[in-house]
Amino acid sequence: MDFGSLGVTPALQAQLAARGLRQPLPVQAAAVPLVLSGRDVAIKSCTGSGKTLAFVLPVIQLALQRRAAAEAAAAAAAAVAASGPSAAAAGEPAAASVTAAARSRATALKQAARGVQAVIVAPSRELGIQIQRAAQELLPPSAPRQLVQQVIGGANLKRQAAALSGGEAGVWPAVVVGSPGRLADLVQRGVLAVWSCPVLVLDEVDTLLAHDDFRSNVDTIASHVGRRVAAAATGTPPPPPAAVAPAASSSGSGSGSGSSPGGGRQTVLVSASLDPQRLEAYSRWCAQPAAADAGAAAASGDARSRQLALVALDSTAALPEQYLRQQLLRAQGVGGPESGEVKVALRPTAAAASDEAELARSDGPGAPSRDTTHTPSPSPDLPSTGPNSSNRDSTDTSTGSGTDATTASSRLAGILPPHLAHVYVLSPAEHRTDRARRLIHALGAERALVFVGRGNQAMVTKYKLEARNMEVSVLHGQLSRLERSNIVAAFRRGAFRALVATDLAARGLDLPDCDAVINLGLAPDALAYAHRAGRAGRAGAPGVVASVVSRAELRALGAAAARLGVTLQAISVAHGSIAPQDQVDQDGGEETVREPAQTAPRTRRDFRPKSQ
Repeated sequence: MDFGSLGVTPALQAQLAARGLRQPLPVQAAAVPLVLSGRDVAIKSCTGSGKTLAFVLPVIQLALQRRAAAEAAAAAAAAVAASGPSAAAAGEPAAASVTAAARSRATALKQAARGVQAVIVAPSRELGIQIQRAAQELLPPSAPRQLVQQVIGGANLKRQAAALSGGEAGVWPAVVVGSPGRLADLVQRGVLAVWSCPVLVLDEVDTLLAHDDFRSNVDTIASHVGRRVAAAATGTPPPPPAAVAPAASSSGSGSGSGSSPGGGRQTVLVSASLDPQRLEAYSRWCAQPAAADAGAAAASGDARSRQLALVALDSTAALPEQYLRQQLLRAQGVGGPESGEVKVALRPTAAAASDEAELARSDGPGAPSRDTTHTPSPSPDLPSTGPNSSNRDSTDTSTGSGTDATTASSRLAGILPPHLAHVYVLSPAEHRTDRARRLIHALGAERALVFVGRGNQAMVTKYKLEARNMEVSVLHGQLSRLERSNIVAAFRRGAFRALVATDLAARGLDLPDCDAVINLGLAPDALAYAHRAGRAGRAGAPGVVASVVSRAELRALGAAAARLGVTLQAISVAHGSIAPQDQVDQDGGEETVREPAQTAPRTRRDFRPKSQ
């Protein structure tokens, strides 16, 4: 299967091929045709599985096609209006009134051709910038990059307003990406006219719903976007041949402008932690869900139906084993898809030479390992991860609370990609930063994302790592938009070996080369752990998630792992490499390394996930 079979135009296929993308990932194969057809769609897939491209690609295609059709209609109307004066001069009856009507229509169509075709809402500035970058990379060479504009908090409001009004090279944006607060502000000021916009995308929609400020702002945005789409169908450009316009009249579908949010607008919901059992919670922003799965929706062909189509893939379906194998081989630059040997990119640099022979003999995840696999018992006081989550993580289904916990666990189980390794190191709180530093060196991680609980803790961690000559920066909520953008860009380039961050960076931030996530202490809850961990191992690349915790925190960490369906493995850092757990003594969480036995140094492959 290629992108052409999904209905993607040759021009966009060429842009994808230039980025090395020739075959769609499963979530893209399922979602792209549905979005192109005009359906309301909810997309759930694990972190790093290609969700952003799954909605950005069809949204860009629809926006470009509708903009081109609108400009063609405006040009035709202008030509008709231009011929009016000659007809009036020839003395034709009522020529003056006909000419005035033609000019009025030409003006209206010209204004419509400048309209925004899609609004994409993201909860964080970094995610908005990332989405804008992904969309601009898809634009054909002939299309100006100003067709995709971002409007996020912290930036100059006057400049953003000018850009939305064609201030940048005279280009009126077709796609606007922004944060909820700034988008709502511009909509209320009348600067951003979206009543005739046919598409609204809500990325990380569960976060947008969970926070009061976000929810209020999205209510404002959703009440304006597409409000006149159904009524303005005659002024809306037609969709591509294989698609049905969301702006078409909704007669027979029960989706008139008064019965469905946003009138005839198309709404796309996206999140790795979207709960398919609670889609009705989003009915304030989109059509009522009808438990229609992706296959049934595509087969029905009824793109006018206001039923919400669901694309929900578990982690093994979103990132198939064969694809992960190819990504691991590509990361090592060895073998090919047919090769049976898999080398893992993350290996302790100090042990690289002595471990090469043993690594070549490894036959996969089933190879013997001396690590102690540890899945601690669930904690009764693990923080809840959502409105319907139970505070108990017992798998006993004989009671109501056990059933609730099982439901919550099953909801969270598919969030993380299956190839990530999840490990922990015991350490007292005062030594956590040093443990993290040693762990980064032992893993050979080139780009490690270090999570802390608070902004002031982030700065302290940064200073401690810098004192040990590590290139490091920090990402927290007090930075300006420009500062944050520059830091993220520098981290992508490899300017820093470690980036210390608070949880604001955990949701949706795409760092393709991030090979390790390190948690200093516990994440706030299982869902926060998942979105932190999802920054590593993007698109099937190798990755490890390490938690540096005290013995007192171990039970809660195990409970979070149980809810996410991942296996924790105990490791220790000894002599610059990963040491077996049985080589360390534990005393209240403090690690005391004994003289190691005559064994080969540990490597990243020794604690990768076991095959099921």
